[in-house]
Amino acid sequence: LNGLTTITPEVAEALAKHEGWLSLEGLTTITPEVAEALAKCDGDLTLDGLSKITPEVAEALAKCEGNLSLNGLTSITPEVAEVLAKCEGWLSLNGLTELNSVALAKALTKHEGGLSLNGLTTITPEIAEALAKCEGELHLNGLTELNSVALAKTLAKCEGRLSLNGLTTTTPEVAEVLAKCEGQLHLNGLTTITPEVAEALAKHR
Repeated sequence: LNGLTTITPEVAEALAKHEGWLSLEGLTTITPEVAEALAKCDGDLTLDGLSKITPEVAEALAKCEGNLSLNGLTSITPEVAEVLAKCEGWLSLNGLTELNSVALAKALTKHEGGLSLNGLTTITPEIAEALAKCEGELHLNGLTELNSVALAKTLAKCEGRLSLNGLTTTTPEVAEVLAKCEGQLHLNGLTTITPEVAEALAKHR
């Protein structure tokens, strides 16, 4: 239903009775009442048309029990991030191109489900340190380079699944460090690897 640009709480209530994926990408803004109704849906909820949300809307959407996609958000406050982190399913925020504070990163990692931040193309060591505390899956597929061994070592502290599918190549030194990641490690973007890199990655358990 991505053609809908506005809906009333009554319509939202009716749509939420749908058992399955509900996509409303045409909505660019919603009220807390509409968000409250939509969050009752028995499946995944996609609202990628929203470019900003209030803490009240975030609080309502966080009650969604399925996966929540808000890829239209280009920036959020730590306050909103902390509220959204309460959602039970996958939280997709691929519209964020930077995390401008450690407080924001820490707020997001309170989320216990999968966290997708594929819009980030670079991260600082401080942000990486915060994100590595994520207990669920962490997707950082927007990173196309990871040349810093120190940064790789920080990300490898992630206990859940770590996805770095944006990397097309890596060094033996970085591979050695990433292989120490306790959870699953996804490097599906690698197009070529040397025997040294292969040997290092093979140590991952």
